[in-house]
Amino acid sequence: MKSLLTGIFVGLLLCTRGWAMPAGQFEFFADSLTGNQGSQVIVPIRVNHFDSIISVQGTIAFDSAVLAFVGVQNMNLPSMTNANFGTSYVVNGKLTFSWNENNLTPISIPDGSEIFGVVFQLVGSPGSESPVAITAIPTLIEVVNWAYTPIPFATRSGNVRINVPTVCEIPDSLNATGVLQTQAHLQWHSTNPGANYFLEWGIWGFTPGSGLGNASGTSQQGNNTVLVSNLQAGGTFEFYVQEECDSLNTVSAGPFGFATLATAAAVTIFGDSIEGPSGVMDTIYIRVLGFQDIISAQGTLSWDAGVATYGAVIPLLPNMSLSNFGLTAVAQGIVTFSWNDPSLIGVNLADSAAMFGLQVLYVGAAGAASDVDFVQSPTPWEVVDVSFNTAQLTLLQGHLLVTGSGTGIATDPSFAEVQIYPNPVSADRGRFTVFSGSGFPTVQHVSWMNGLGQSFPLDWICTGNMIECQIPSETASGFGFLNVETDAGHFLRKIVFDRP
Repeated sequence: MKSLLTGIFVGLLLCTRGWAMPAGQFEFFADSLTGNQGSQVIVPIRVNHFDSIISVQGTIAFDSAVLAFVGVQNMNLPSMTNANFGTSYVVNGKLTFSWNENNLTPISIPDGSEIFGVVFQLVGSPGSESPVAITAIPTLIEVVNWAYTPIPFATRSGNVRINVPTVCEIPDSLNATGVLQTQAHLQWHSTNPGANYFLEWGIWGFTPGSGLGNASGTSQQGNNTVLVSNLQAGGTFEFYVQEECDSLNTVSAGPFGFATLATAAAVTIFGDSIEGPSGVMDTIYIRVLGFQDIISAQGTLSWDAGVATYGAVIPLLPNMSLSNFGLTAVAQGIVTFSWNDPSLIGVNLADSAAMFGLQVLYVGAAGAASDVDFVQSPTPWEVVDVSFNTAQLTLLQGHLLVTGSGTGIATDPSFAEVQIYPNPVSADRGRFTVFSGSGFPTVQHVSWMNGLGQSFPLDWICTGNMIECQIPSETASGFGFLNVETDAGHFLRKIVFDRP
């Protein structure tokens, strides 16, 4: 009897306390988890060395101020149901369980298998934690094998910790850089490295969720950049950025507005075609089309200095002076210029108006010719508008031609004795006559070009060797040029107009 009592006592001691687990000994253990306040977790109860077992029982203990029992899931032992669990004491942090194989058939499962999972609501404060232990109160721990014999066991507690919310800072320094006609780099500064970002952009005033596009990724500490393309040129847009530090912490910033550049303007720059006899000074004008709201222009002219040598430049753009020209290489037939509108308001010129004039002296032999080229060195050609867009340029070269000596501008002998009277032309008269010693070929067109390079037709009558012309009444004092076009060629003559 004494030996029997001793055996019972030892068995009870094993059931209530467990042993330090030797190799191959049965073990209960619980996983350790973390979660956010208010969320639910499932703590698996697992076993090792579950070999030929027909019944197990015990108690799951936890801190009810931190964890609130919700239920049991993942019941993986044969015929285990909710009826195998006692919930009378769960408000005090005790969940009991008792299972046996209904047919007393020994059950074996792999090490680490989950026999059931306990579902908890995380009700404690952030940072609090609770052990999840397998204990013997109120239900003793017992494990019975195929021989109907209680066997030694060991237990290992798990732990559930409630996360401390991450401090999630609102993104700042929203900006758009590298903005072009159809793309921009959208930027923001983050102090939440590793946070998930969501970026959305759309037309100015759009409602979040209805934008033109979005992007997502992981924020890095410091500046973050997303390249956005396929935008409309000349449009106004804005964007928002949201960062999610964890499921409890999401912050947003925006909107930040920006505008894409308008489609670049198309500007044509072209030179006159002029001709004259050797020894005569003449002016070639550099003219424009589409010169609207322009704030800067630059470029290089090049011609054959053996045909005509440099004489002077005539600045015509507002705030343009001789200091805007580079004249160090004029002996080689090269002139550069660089001009800008200091107001940044933009300058407009009428089509065919001149930016500046270049005076040259014909020095080549009769028939010598040279193109006046728009070259890219040393100063490349560039025109910029008020939106800081670089205009699309079309460059059309001018031409110089040396005609026969003493024949004026055209090569036809009938222009040899062309004269203008009176010159200067007075304002009260407004009329002048062009004379030719041997008569004119058929006159096709007569036009006037003022000192600004603006050209417009004149009223004229041609009779024999005379052309009667009327200068427009709005013409200001200064010099201009008469351009007479005939079926035999054309000529230019300088006229001075005197308005008191």
